[in-house]
Amino acid sequence: MAENLNYEVENSFCLDDDPANCDKYGRQYSWAIAMALPISCNNSSCSSSISARHKGICPSGWHIPGYMEWDKLMRYVDPSIGSYGTTAAKYLKATSGWESDGGNGIDNYGFSALNVPKTGASYWRTNEYNNTCAYGQIRYYGSEKASLWYDYKRYLWSVRCLQD
Repeated sequence: MAENLNYEVENSFCLDDDPANCDKYGRQYSWAIAMALPISCNNSSCSSSISARHKGICPSGWHIPGYMEWDKLMRYVDPSIGSYGTTAAKYLKATSGWESDGGNGIDNYGFSALNVPKTGASYWRTNEYNNTCAYGQIRYYGSEKASLWYDYKRYLWSVRCLQD
């Protein structure tokens, strides 16, 4: 998917509650909402409810990417240092909007990662870290390095869906 998901479901939000931000950045979701699981999953382990090619809130025929799929993208984009290479972000970032955060990208692959205020380009993955945290991908807020990290599931981040 070449843009952030903008599918309205209960407990999804527009940045700063401004509908224009949904048009620009897509909607923001907690991990449980992105996975289409009960909100209680933001505070407890629900990994047993996650399947391969987990649909979550993605449209029919699409799913939330997991570790292996993000890893494959990162290795393809920047084979020099594996899945966390130093130039992957530059190749996936949009060509504008990053002036104050590590510089604009060159968007070689049409991914057009947006610099969402307050979160940078942060995307949920299906993988949990523990009861209250889950993994995300490509958080290159202020740098050119794509990375894997985890943070609280209750935080609001973007979703990119991958075609089945």
